[in-house]
Amino acid sequence: MKATGMIRRIDELGRVVIPKEIRRSMRIKEGEELEIFAQDEGLVLKKYSALSDLEEEAARFASVLAGETDGEVLVADRNRALAWTGKGELALPPAIEQALKERRKGVVSCPELPFGSAYVEPILVGGDLMGGVALCKGDYTPSDLGKVRLVRSLLESQLDRG
Repeated sequence: MKATGMIRRIDELGRVVIPKEIRRSMRIKEGEELEIFAQDEGLVLKKYSALSDLEEEAARFASVLAGETDGEVLVADRNRALAWTGKGELALPPAIEQALKERRKGVVSCPELPFGSAYVEPILVGGDLMGGVALCKGDYTPSDLGKVRLVRSLLESQLDRG
Protein backbone atom coordinates (compact mmCIF):
# COMPACT_ATOMS: atom_id res chain seq x y z
CA MET A 1 0.00 0.00 0.00
CA LYS A 2 1.28 3.45 -0.89
CA ALA A 3 1.93 5.78 2.06
CA THR A 4 0.62 9.33 1.67
CA GLY A 5 2.08 10.98 4.77
CA MET A 6 -1.41 12.32 5.57
CA ILE A 7 -3.02 11.64 8.93
CA ARG A 8 -6.70 12.18 9.69
CA ARG A 9 -8.69 11.76 12.91
CA ILE A 10 -11.96 9.87 13.17
CA ASP A 11 -14.76 12.10 14.47
CA GLU A 12 -17.35 11.18 17.14
CA LEU A 13 -19.60 9.64 14.45
CA GLY A 14 -16.83 7.41 13.10
CA ARG A 15 -16.22 9.51 9.99
CA VAL A 16 -12.87 10.26 8.42
CA VAL A 17 -12.19 12.74 5.63
CA ILE A 18 -10.39 11.41 2.57
CA PRO A 19 -7.93 14.15 1.57
CA LYS A 20 -8.80 16.11 -1.57
CA GLU A 21 -5.52 15.13 -3.27
CA ILE A 22 -6.32 11.43 -2.87
CA ARG A 23 -9.94 11.88 -4.01
CA ARG A 24 -8.72 13.74 -7.09
CA SER A 25 -6.01 11.22 -8.00
CA MET A 26 -8.40 8.30 -7.51
CA ARG A 27 -11.21 10.14 -9.32
CA ILE A 28 -13.56 9.75 -6.36
CA LYS A 29 -16.44 12.18 -6.72
CA GLU A 30 -18.95 13.42 -4.15
CA GLY A 31 -21.82 10.97 -3.80
CA GLU A 32 -19.90 7.95 -5.14
CA GLU A 33 -20.13 4.74 -3.19
CA LEU A 34 -17.06 3.09 -1.65
CA GLU A 35 -16.62 -0.47 -0.41
CA ILE A 36 -14.76 -0.85 2.88
CA PHE A 37 -12.74 -3.99 3.61
CA ALA A 38 -10.83 -4.99 6.72
CA GLN A 39 -7.53 -6.46 5.55
CA ASP A 40 -4.64 -7.55 7.77
CA GLU A 41 -4.06 -4.60 10.09
CA GLY A 42 -5.78 -1.94 8.02
CA LEU A 43 -8.77 -0.85 6.03
CA VAL A 44 -9.11 -0.76 2.25
CA LEU A 45 -11.45 1.65 0.50
CA LYS A 46 -12.44 0.73 -3.03
CA LYS A 47 -14.74 2.46 -5.49
CA TYR A 48 -17.93 0.41 -5.60
CA SER A 49 -19.37 -0.83 -8.87
CA ALA A 50 -22.46 -3.03 -8.85
CA LEU A 51 -21.60 -3.94 -12.44
CA SER A 52 -18.24 -5.40 -11.41
CA ASP A 53 -20.19 -8.07 -9.50
CA LEU A 54 -21.42 -9.20 -12.93
CA GLU A 55 -17.98 -9.19 -14.57
CA GLU A 56 -18.11 -12.87 -15.66
CA GLU A 57 -21.63 -12.49 -17.02
CA ALA A 58 -20.64 -9.25 -18.79
CA ALA A 59 -17.71 -11.07 -20.42
CA ARG A 60 -20.02 -13.84 -21.67
CA PHE A 61 -22.55 -11.32 -23.04
CA ALA A 62 -19.72 -9.38 -24.72
CA SER A 63 -18.38 -12.55 -26.32
CA VAL A 64 -21.80 -13.54 -27.69
CA LEU A 65 -22.47 -10.00 -28.95
CA ALA A 66 -19.06 -9.88 -30.66
CA GLY A 67 -19.80 -13.19 -32.40
CA GLU A 68 -23.26 -12.06 -33.52
CA THR A 69 -22.08 -8.70 -34.89
CA ASP A 70 -18.55 -9.49 -36.15
CA GLY A 71 -17.29 -6.56 -34.08
CA GLU A 72 -15.34 -5.97 -30.89
CA VAL A 73 -17.33 -5.36 -27.70
CA LEU A 74 -16.53 -3.42 -24.56
CA VAL A 75 -18.55 -3.61 -21.36
CA ALA A 76 -17.54 -1.05 -18.76
CA ASP A 77 -18.63 0.32 -15.44
CA ARG A 78 -18.36 4.08 -14.89
CA ASN A 79 -14.58 4.02 -14.54
CA ARG A 80 -13.03 0.96 -16.16
CA ALA A 81 -13.37 -1.70 -18.81
CA LEU A 82 -14.81 -4.93 -17.37
CA ALA A 83 -14.87 -6.99 -20.56
CA TRP A 84 -13.16 -6.47 -23.91
CA THR A 85 -13.35 -8.94 -26.78
CA GLY A 86 -10.54 -7.30 -28.75
CA LYS A 87 -6.84 -8.07 -28.53
CA GLY A 88 -4.94 -7.22 -25.36
CA GLU A 89 -6.00 -5.16 -22.39
CA LEU A 90 -8.06 -2.02 -22.87
CA ALA A 91 -8.40 0.95 -20.54
CA LEU A 92 -11.74 2.72 -20.74
CA PRO A 93 -11.30 5.20 -23.62
CA PRO A 94 -11.95 8.82 -22.53
CA ALA A 95 -14.49 9.40 -25.33
CA ILE A 96 -16.59 6.46 -24.14
CA GLU A 97 -16.22 7.47 -20.49
CA GLN A 98 -17.47 10.97 -21.43
CA ALA A 99 -20.41 9.58 -23.44
CA LEU A 100 -21.39 7.43 -20.46
CA LYS A 101 -21.06 10.35 -18.05
CA GLU A 102 -23.39 12.36 -20.32
CA ARG A 103 -25.70 9.30 -20.63
CA ARG A 104 -25.40 9.70 -24.39
CA LYS A 105 -26.06 6.78 -26.70
CA GLY A 106 -24.87 6.64 -30.26
CA VAL A 107 -21.67 6.50 -32.29
CA VAL A 108 -18.64 8.05 -30.60
CA SER A 109 -15.35 8.85 -32.32
CA CYS A 110 -12.66 6.89 -30.52
CA PRO A 111 -9.23 6.62 -32.21
CA GLU A 112 -7.84 4.12 -29.70
CA LEU A 113 -10.42 1.51 -30.75
CA PRO A 114 -10.50 -0.64 -33.88
CA PHE A 115 -12.30 1.19 -36.70
CA GLY A 116 -11.92 4.49 -34.78
CA SER A 117 -15.45 4.57 -33.38
CA ALA A 118 -17.91 2.77 -31.14
CA TYR A 119 -21.68 2.61 -30.77
CA VAL A 120 -22.35 3.21 -27.07
CA GLU A 121 -25.40 2.34 -24.95
CA PRO A 122 -25.32 3.51 -21.29
CA ILE A 123 -26.50 1.08 -18.60
CA LEU A 124 -28.95 2.88 -16.29
CA VAL A 125 -30.72 1.44 -13.25
CA GLY A 126 -33.19 3.55 -11.31
CA GLY A 127 -31.87 6.60 -13.13
CA ASP A 128 -28.29 5.92 -11.96
CA LEU A 129 -25.47 5.35 -14.42
CA MET A 130 -23.89 1.93 -13.91
CA GLY A 131 -21.74 1.67 -17.05
CA GLY A 132 -22.25 0.87 -20.68
CA VAL A 133 -21.91 -1.46 -23.65
CA ALA A 134 -19.96 -0.41 -26.74
CA LEU A 135 -19.69 -2.10 -30.14
CA CYS A 136 -16.72 -1.33 -32.41
CA LYS A 137 -16.95 -2.18 -36.10
CA GLY A 138 -16.79 -0.63 -39.53
CA ASP A 139 -20.48 -0.04 -40.03
CA TYR A 140 -23.43 -0.39 -37.69
CA THR A 141 -26.57 -2.04 -39.01
CA PRO A 142 -29.95 -1.59 -37.31
CA SER A 143 -29.73 -5.27 -36.35
CA ASP A 144 -26.33 -4.70 -34.66
CA LEU A 145 -27.69 -1.74 -32.70
CA GLY A 146 -30.67 -3.79 -31.56
CA LYS A 147 -28.31 -6.51 -30.28
CA VAL A 148 -26.29 -3.92 -28.32
CA ARG A 149 -29.54 -2.61 -26.78
CA LEU A 150 -30.52 -6.18 -25.89
CA VAL A 151 -27.23 -6.82 -24.05
CA ARG A 152 -27.58 -3.47 -22.28
CA SER A 153 -31.14 -4.40 -21.25
CA LEU A 154 -30.05 -7.81 -19.98
CA LEU A 155 -27.31 -6.26 -17.84
CA GLU A 156 -29.74 -3.63 -16.53
CA SER A 157 -32.23 -6.33 -15.54
CA GLN A 158 -29.50 -8.29 -13.74
CA LEU A 159 -28.49 -5.17 -11.79
CA ASP A 160 -32.10 -4.23 -11.05
CA ARG A 161 -32.70 -7.65 -9.44
CA GLY A 162 -29.55 -7.33 -7.29
